[in-house]
Amino acid sequence: MSSRAIRAWFRAFLPATVPGIPYIETVNIAPNPKNLPDVWATLEFSNASEQRLTLGTTAIFREYGMVNVVVLGLSGRGDDGVIEAAEAYRAALQNVSEQVAVGSEFGTLRIDAAEPPNTDATESGNWFLASVSCSYTFDVVRAA
Repeated sequence: MSSRAIRAWFRAFLPATVPGIPYIETVNIAPNPKNLPDVWATLEFSNASEQRLTLGTTAIFREYGMVNVVVLGLSGRGDDGVIEAAEAYRAALQNVSEQVAVGSEFGTLRIDAAEPPNTDATESGNWFLASVSCSYTFDVVRAA
């Protein structure tokens, strides 16, 4: 799973990027289906790894990871709203390079790729979804 700093950045990024699409937390939480809007977004934090890049007592560490931005819409209503939102997230994520707080320090987040949306349906068939996979690197300096 991605580091805490990366998870916090993505959780703040989603609602600020496409304000009309509510962000619903689903990591280790099962939202009540009766309370879900017609179109909403969530995050999946896939695999991540870390590599030490420099030597010394203070070193640069690079986290490599994958985050999926998932937009869901009620089935049977077409794909326009879901795909539009997914494409808006994708466009906003392309070429991101910014400082991210890590405690009292900062690291540099770079989105290396934001893939075109992949579509699917949930197991229940109640939701149509589009997922934008984002690969990233996150460099942070810390004591080894």
